[in-house]
Amino acid sequence: PWPTVENTAQGDGYVIQYLSQTTDEFLDSPGHAGRSFDAIVTRPGEVPEGTKLPVSVRLHGFGGAPANTGWSGEIRIFPADPDNTYWWGYADSLPTGITEDAEVLPYTQRRVMHLLEWVLRNEPAADPERVVIQGGSMGGAGAMTIGLMHARHFSAVYTTIGQAIPRNH
Repeated sequence: PWPTVENTAQGDGYVIQYLSQTTDEFLDSPGHAGRSFDAIVTRPGEVPEGTKLPVSVRLHGFGGAPANTGWSGEIRIFPADPDNTYWWGYADSLPTGITEDAEVLPYTQRRVMHLLEWVLRNEPAADPERVVIQGGSMGGAGAMTIGLMHARHFSAVYTTIGQAIPRNH
């Protein structure tokens, strides 16, 4: 299911959209499917018709939460990883427990890419040729792995102090 806009607020030259991202068995383990994650998208308040703006996907660090900062020169996506999966995923057997045959699937990455797709489909000013993913620490780990695994969707990856192998966590 596509994210839904739950609320909006006005920033200084930008609009803040507070989203709810409800999962299914592709975006979450079967036992967790149906829960919701918060996300925030900021977009310039006034965008002249025909204008294309860069998109910035910003991943928070360990224990963090989506920010809501904006700028009139770009569209920003702030997903959430409240389970601190290092923007990777978790066992498909959860929440019932880890079994010997459990597989760790990239559910968290799927949610990030799903948000990006929603923005690109619904925001006429979003330029799919100028999408950057970035983060620091846990967010840096996520930016590296999502940027590498889904490279055709990103024009740049910017990361600081990121663990290069998030599955180590």
